[in-house]
Amino acid sequence: MNALIVDDDRFVVAALTKGIHWEELGFEQVYQAYSMEQARQMITGHGVDLLLSDIDMPHGSGLDLLRWVRDHHSIVPCIFLTNYADFEYAQEAVNLKCYHYFLKPVDYDRLSDVIRSAVEETRSSRSQKSWQYLTFWRSFGVTSKIPEDTGCPYRDNPYLLAGYLKFYPWYLSSDLSLHSRLDDQSMQRVRQIFESLVPSANEDGALIMEDVPGSNRCLLILPVTAPSAQTDLTIVLDEFQKTVAHRLHCPVNLYLGRIRPVAEQGTELAGLKEIMRNDLDGQGRLVLASDFVMPEDHFLPPDGELLQQLLNEDRFDELSRQCHNYLGHLSATHTLSQKSLGSFQIDIVQALYSHLARKGLLANRLYSGETYHTISENAGQSLDSMEMYLGYIFSIAAENIRSSSSEKDVVQIIKDYVDRHYMEDIGRESLESILYFDPDYASRLFKNETGISFMSYVIEKRISEAKSLLASSTLPVSTIASRVGYDNYSYFTRLFKKETGITPIKYRQSLHHDTGM
Repeated sequence: MNALIVDDDRFVVAALTKGIHWEELGFEQVYQAYSMEQARQMITGHGVDLLLSDIDMPHGSGLDLLRWVRDHHSIVPCIFLTNYADFEYAQEAVNLKCYHYFLKPVDYDRLSDVIRSAVEETRSSRSQKSWQYLTFWRSFGVTSKIPEDTGCPYRDNPYLLAGYLKFYPWYLSSDLSLHSRLDDQSMQRVRQIFESLVPSANEDGALIMEDVPGSNRCLLILPVTAPSAQTDLTIVLDEFQKTVAHRLHCPVNLYLGRIRPVAEQGTELAGLKEIMRNDLDGQGRLVLASDFVMPEDHFLPPDGELLQQLLNEDRFDELSRQCHNYLGHLSATHTLSQKSLGSFQIDIVQALYSHLARKGLLANRLYSGETYHTISENAGQSLDSMEMYLGYIFSIAAENIRSSSSEKDVVQIIKDYVDRHYMEDIGRESLESILYFDPDYASRLFKNETGISFMSYVIEKRISEAKSLLASSTLPVSTIASRVGYDNYSYFTRLFKKETGITPIKYRQSLHHDTGM
């Protein structure tokens, strides 16, 4: 058995791992997680027989985690550990069928007794058969191998029908922010639709479960008595796929294998995965393994000279149209595959990055956020995903090229930044974060327009502010130095004298003398 300890305090996790004699309680593996997201990945990826969790955690409480567990892995017993004797916490924990509720600090002997009772009670109350099916497919998800006959719970089922649901949840809003159509309740809704529409979904061994965390993919298994059931089940599952897409408002493909004996399902599922990787034409379809034809391996690359010309002219709308036409050509000639789409993405990115570099823009900074990484990782999933990716990178490029096209505009942006941040530790490298420009390029541009270097402008601004403070306040010179960005008093004094001809103290004295004070 496996246990999972969840607490945002690493010392608590370490203490519970060492303080409980887990092997004596029948646990072979004790996993640790420090957030709800890590815990979900552990439960999905490894399988957990007992959950020991804190309640009050940032980015998702223990109650949120247990609610997710009940939706996805309902038979896992949970014991809560908390610092708070809060009635509402306790009441919600009971409603979620929490097995026990402990206040910290924990008595390890008492906790061990409760864990032992939870394990015994769970073993006697759960359907051992159902648990074996889930564990069987979790093991397959990790190893991609069907376990030996001695560990197979499908010995009484001569045939299985397997498939994958593949979701396409990502979309961009008009402001280029990324959103997902799926949420924490989506898997529960899929399971409910499965059980309500597919007659055999409630039989022993039937299941639908998340395949790999973060893959936006579900594994579907149906036991059947004979291969002749393929046609009838295909009709039912076609309706299931359409209903899932409609109710979740999310494009989804269902990849359905052929009815095969259990021992052959490893090969069948591997074939389905290969089909998913190369079925890139559209979203919202039922795809049958028996009908799918792999795309041709040979393909014509895009017209590199035309794409480069459009980039040189900053004609991103026409560039998007040409890319759309090329991808359509791949689809029409049956050469659209992971290989051709991946090659196309590399060609476009290399050409775009080089173009931006010639304009002094740092592509690795423009395309560095979570939105870009998510869109980039999913670009090869389908034509629609690739076109969303292209729309994003072209829009970002066009916007930054437009903003950098006027040297006066760029200089004003830099000046405004210095006016707001002169008291901070800024230097030439700050230009990279201000404009996503190469610092050398931005420095030359600034000096060409203003006649002085960027750092000279920063110094002028700081000295100007220091003069103002010397004239309008009685603050010590060391304090003024710090307020305008210089922690070293001696350095500030030397720099002030170099710029004005006198020290800060003498400058203040001269002001008082001039006013008769």
